Amino acid sequence: MEFFIDTANLEEIKRASEYGLVDGVTTNPSLVAREGRDFIEMITQISRLIPGPISAEVIALEAEGMIEEAKKLAENGTRELILISQDTSGYGMDIYGKQKIAELLIKLQDIPELEWIRVLYWYPTNFPLEVLEIMKSSKKILNYIDMPIQHISMNVLRSMRRGDTRASLLNLFDRMRSVLPDVTLRTTLISGHPGESEADFKELLKFIKDIRFDRLGVFTYSDEEGTYSYKLADKVGKNVAVSRRNKLMETQRK
Repeated sequence: MEFFIDTANLEEIKRASEYGLVDGVTTNPSLVAREGRDFIEMITQISRLIPGPISAEVIALEAEGMIEEAKKLAENGTRELILISQDTSGYGMDIYGKQKIAELLIKLQDIPELEWIRVLYWYPTNFPLEVLEIMKSSKKILNYIDMPIQHISMNVLRSMRRGDTRASLLNLFDRMRSVLPDVTLRTTLISGHPGESEADFKELLKFIKDIRFDRLGVFTYSDEEGTYSYKLADKVGKNVAVSRRNKLMETQRK
């Protein structure tokens, strides 16, 4: 069995697990309440297909349980709640048979002591559009969308086994900014994925110029034995991958 894991490498999973930010491989969000925000940045979002043996047992968290936990945190002084999973968009599919993230957010924002709610990480293919309207009307749910897209070239997306297209992503980001003009968009990309041609890279470079993400991170591909991508041919040289990453980040800073 295979799972999607949103991380640049296995060490990041281990580090994140030590902080209690991820628990195996699951689409079920965890509630995180901590001082400061630097810890968020340690979870990188480069999707890789990882064989099941590395995963922990998946324990579904029902909405009622998370709401009760959030109430306790709020009563003990928590003011910012971070809802985090590897695919928050898909919350509810495995335990309810349908997406339930919108309903969960509505109930969480009703907790009086909470002041801010931040959601990490959204998956583009099944993003629930109704969440945009909830964010628009809410005084607590931050207009902050962290959505790792990883690439834009169809050649690379197919190689990554992603279900997105350039057109679908453009339409989605346009919709987000239409509903939420002040939205903060963050994404992460990967450079040097096996098979990434110069044309693929230039397409990605143009895309970030066109979209103008508010925040962006880029990670270079590195082989991890046991992953699907490890078996792919046409590897990109490390120096090329690093150079492409640097160009992407330089473009983002302009």
